[in-house]
Amino acid sequence: MSDRGRLALLVLAAYAGLSFLMMGALLVRAGNFVPDGPGTDYSHFIWNYWWMGYALENGLSLWQTDYVLYPHQHNLSLHTLTPLWFPAYAVTAPVFGQIATANLILWVSFALSGWAMWWWLRGYTTSAGLAFAGGLLYAFQPYVQVSASAMHFNLVALWWLPLIACLWREVVTPRLIKRRAVTVILLGLALWGSWLTDLQWPLFLAFTVVPYGLWTLWTHRHRIQPLLIAGFASAGIMAALALLVWPLPQVGMTDTGDPFLFPPAGLQTIRDWAIPLSALIGDRSDMIRRLGLTVPYLLFFIPLIGLLIWRRGRAALWLWLAATIPPTLLMLGADVVIGETVIRLPYSYLHDALSGQFRTPERFVFPALFNAVTFAVLFWSPLVRRWQIVGRVALVAVIFVLIADLALLRTFPTRELRDYPIHHEIGDDPREYVVLDLPLAVHYGWTGMGRGHHTQIYAIRHQKRVVNGFLARMPYTYFAYYADSPLFTWLANGDDRPPEEMARIQAQFDAYVDEWPVGYVFAHLEWMPPERILRWVGWMNAHPDFCQPRISEDGLLIWWRHSALDCPPVTVSAMIDIGAADDWVHLGAGWHYAESFGGRSARWAEADADLYLHLAPDAAYRLTFSAVAFERAREVVIAGQTLTITADDWGEYSVDIRRDDLYEGRLLAITHTSADSPAALFGSADSRQLAAAYARFDIVPLNAEESR
Repeated sequence: MSDRGRLALLVLAAYAGLSFLMMGALLVRAGNFVPDGPGTDYSHFIWNYWWMGYALENGLSLWQTDYVLYPHQHNLSLHTLTPLWFPAYAVTAPVFGQIATANLILWVSFALSGWAMWWWLRGYTTSAGLAFAGGLLYAFQPYVQVSASAMHFNLVALWWLPLIACLWREVVTPRLIKRRAVTVILLGLALWGSWLTDLQWPLFLAFTVVPYGLWTLWTHRHRIQPLLIAGFASAGIMAALALLVWPLPQVGMTDTGDPFLFPPAGLQTIRDWAIPLSALIGDRSDMIRRLGLTVPYLLFFIPLIGLLIWRRGRAALWLWLAATIPPTLLMLGADVVIGETVIRLPYSYLHDALSGQFRTPERFVFPALFNAVTFAVLFWSPLVRRWQIVGRVALVAVIFVLIADLALLRTFPTRELRDYPIHHEIGDDPREYVVLDLPLAVHYGWTGMGRGHHTQIYAIRHQKRVVNGFLARMPYTYFAYYADSPLFTWLANGDDRPPEEMARIQAQFDAYVDEWPVGYVFAHLEWMPPERILRWVGWMNAHPDFCQPRISEDGLLIWWRHSALDCPPVTVSAMIDIGAADDWVHLGAGWHYAESFGGRSARWAEADADLYLHLAPDAAYRLTFSAVAFERAREVVIAGQTLTITADDWGEYSVDIRRDDLYEGRLLAITHTSADSPAALFGSADSRQLAAAYARFDIVPLNAEESR
């Protein structure tokens, strides 16, 4: 291997090492951990690759699906499907697993982006260290780190800009690839690959490679004809691949009509997702989605000031300086407010031209930084060469300062992804039915309803259609189907509804259960506000068409299986520890959140509270429970038997029951003669109606003699 080849591999290893240093907390636990940055989208990006494999395996369209956000058939043309990585994913996922493969994609993306930028900058400087610093700044910029922490596969592929620029440079002046025909083919492949990554990458190329290409055509105008032929040939190769090998997303657009019927982003959304003007002068107040850099801007503005003072420099310097301005203005958004003056910016015209479908102007930081880094390296290169040893020492210092300024040593945010056996059991079931997850969550692009859209991740395991989910685009009429429905909004919010509306909600739910049909309902407690859990869980516990609920070992997942799928054997209730993590499967209406009473877990009950028991037929049981009344003694009626619960301290009480005493064979009504609120009695802020607190129910079978 030549010295140049060894150096290139060493640089790649360095970028890979820095990427591992930054993402180590995720990579060492890659099998069951996913990124947990702000607005993380791991669920739908991993689902994308499962869907592509499932669609190809079953002869379905890649661009049409009703397997998410059911019951609608969705056009994925403008969804962030990112098919680029699917071939590698399909090969490696069976070996490393789906989650680990997704994490490795992020790691590889950082290394490749830095390496591609290094190759590009090497064309402008003889200093490998200066090119390395430029690649570091470009590939590990904060916005890309945030994108990786959100698992945005469509955004971390920054290598496309320098790679395509390098290939065009090879077309103009061959250095590494002697045969121009080979370079033309590679350029066509790269253009096609960038389009398969995301539709916005061709837009970014218009602000980077296109100005560079026009400049090279001018500077090499004495042989412009072969260059034009090469450019058209590359575009032709891209078009041929798009039509014959793997259709571009635009092919899917023809399936359901005009994709721009998708609702546009509003002006406030554009403002929320723009780089603030203050970030351009090093403001670090918002490191979540903003630039927030100090050293990189010094590296850029010092050359800028020097160029303006000296008024001299190579033409390429002025080219890259001029090319930096348009994307910088675009990333500022639709307007900027200075005092009381609102100034309309160029992005507003692009927003109108694209029918509001490009909603995140801050992403223009990619082409802006590509151009700015190229400009800075071009300026500093002769100075580093002239300073020699001093320049090299300064470069090493700059690289270490960049590593610190880019915060590569901070802990990468991670989240454990739970793996429940029940989802795999459903995946082994060949029958077709719909899985409903609670709380219901419907999200698209910049708006949505409900929490828990990450439940979409479990679809890769049970492989059934789901109502929850996230898509980058869908027609507003589809979203309105959920947002205007009393049923779906209640399944998303769990708010108080009057009895007559709950009756309509119940009727609509029953109709969907039969029509779709619904095979399983899952309640994900981690995405439910504590005060709303019982509304959803108790409501499902009361449904007569679903089997006895089950709960996961970690107590965070409860599920109900429809009786049409055959119910598993009933587990006879033996003890209910009220307030414990698994008591949800027994609770109905009338209970409040779990509390600790001197170390004893318990719940307050209202005047009427429902408890779900699962008893064997033709058997008698003794129900023994611990309870204490609120403020004064209260009578309670259980299975036709009246008891008096005292308010002095916890007491033990017992009644004898049979299955016939339970409504529909499972609901035990606990009826108190009265209930009061702390607000009414003491003027506190607690307005709950409280009758008595219960801590534990023991259900013990009676022998025949005792039952008599």
